[in-house]
Amino acid sequence: VAIDPDIPPARQRVTIRATGSQPGLYLTVDDRRVGSSAGGGVGGLVALWPPLPGVHVITLTDGRYVYDRARLVVR
Repeated sequence: VAIDPDIPPARQRVTIRATGSQPGLYLTVDDRRVGSSAGGGVGGLVALWPPLPGVHVITLTDGRYVYDRARLVVR
């Protein structure tokens, strides 16, 4: 992901989306919670994350288990 220097930082967001029906799931970026399922997880999770330069780890978890993980590089 590349940050556009011509767009104000407050207007730049990365959409992080996960689908599934497991209740209690949430998304984290670098171990900070950014999104959670509503009402049992139906329809999945969506988070709008303000990108920061560097390498980041996005995790789908319920707090006990990690169900998925992705690495993201922001320049």
